[in-house]
Amino acid sequence: MTDTVLVTGCGGLIGRAVAARLSTQGRRVVGYDLAPPREGGPDWPLVTGDIRDAERLCWAVNEHEVLRIVHCGGISGPMVLPDDPADVFDINIGGTVNVFEAARRFGLERVVFLSSNVAYGDVPPGVIDEATPLRATEAYGASKAACEAVMRSYRADWGVDALALRVGAVYGPRRTTASQIRDFLADALAGRPTVYAHGLGHCRPWLYIDDAVAAVIAALDAPADAIHRPDAAYNIAGAEWLPLDAVAGIVRGLLPAADIRLGDGPDPADQTRGPLDIGAAGRDLGWRPEVGLREGIARYLDWLRDAGRGPAC
Repeated sequence: MTDTVLVTGCGGLIGRAVAARLSTQGRRVVGYDLAPPREGGPDWPLVTGDIRDAERLCWAVNEHEVLRIVHCGGISGPMVLPDDPADVFDINIGGTVNVFEAARRFGLERVVFLSSNVAYGDVPPGVIDEATPLRATEAYGASKAACEAVMRSYRADWGVDALALRVGAVYGPRRTTASQIRDFLADALAGRPTVYAHGLGHCRPWLYIDDAVAAVIAALDAPADAIHRPDAAYNIAGAEWLPLDAVAGIVRGLLPAADIRLGDGPDPADQTRGPLDIGAAGRDLGWRPEVGLREGIARYLDWLRDAGRGPAC
C-alpha cells in the first residue's frame, strides 16, 4: 500500500513501534509528537507539535498528503498526571477531537484510535465483550470512553471511517513507565526485592507490544465491509489470563534469584474486571495474539539486559 499514515504519539511505546513496523513494510509514515523520540531521529519524517494544536495537526495532514491516521498520542495511562485530571481530559479529549476533525476536513480513509480496556471501569466478574458498558470512574479511563463517543459521532454524522482498539496492559521492550512486569524484571536484575502489599490472585489483560502493533496494523488495513461491530470498537489483549503470582512465577523461572513478595487482594489502583473477549477482533480484523506471557517476558528481559549495557533506558 502506498498511502501515507500519520502516527500521533510516535515517540511513545506503541506509536514508535507502529511507525517502525509500517516503515519496515515499505509504507510512507509521518510521525507527530511533541519532540523526537529519545533514541534519536527516526527513519521517517517527523512533525513536532501538540495534538491540541488543531492548526498544526491539519497542516501536517495536508502537507504530507496523509490518508490514514493511527492516533496513539496523548496521556498513555492512569499512572500519568494522576493528580491533574483537567490536563488529562484536555489532552486526550481535545486532541482526539482535533484528529477526527482533520479526518473529516480532509476526507481521510481510516483512523485507528488507541482506546483502553480501562474505559470499562470496574466490571462484575465474567468475560468482558465489547457490548459491556463503559463505566470508568477515573480520569484516564473516562477520557478514553469520551473519546470513543467522539469517534462514534464523527462516524455517524460525517462518515469518518474509524475504529477504536480497547488495548490491554501493554508490556515489552521500550516500556519505561510503571508496570508490574517491568518492576519484577528490573528489580531482579538490580538485585533488589519487589514488595507489593497486594497482587495474589489479581489478573490483568497483559498484551505484548508486538501483538499490540499487529492489532493496530490489522485495524488500519481491515476492509470497511469487514467491520461488523456497530460501535467499531474491539478488545485487544493477550490470550492468557493469569494472576500476578503466576506472572511472578514466570519471572522466577527466568531469574531464579528474583525476590518477589506479594500481599493478598487486588491492586487498589487498578480496576476489577474479568478477561477480555477478543473474538470480534479475530473475526473482523483477522487478528489474534501470538506471543504468550512467558515468551513475552523473556523477550522483555533480554531487552532490559541490553538496555542496561547501553545508555540509560
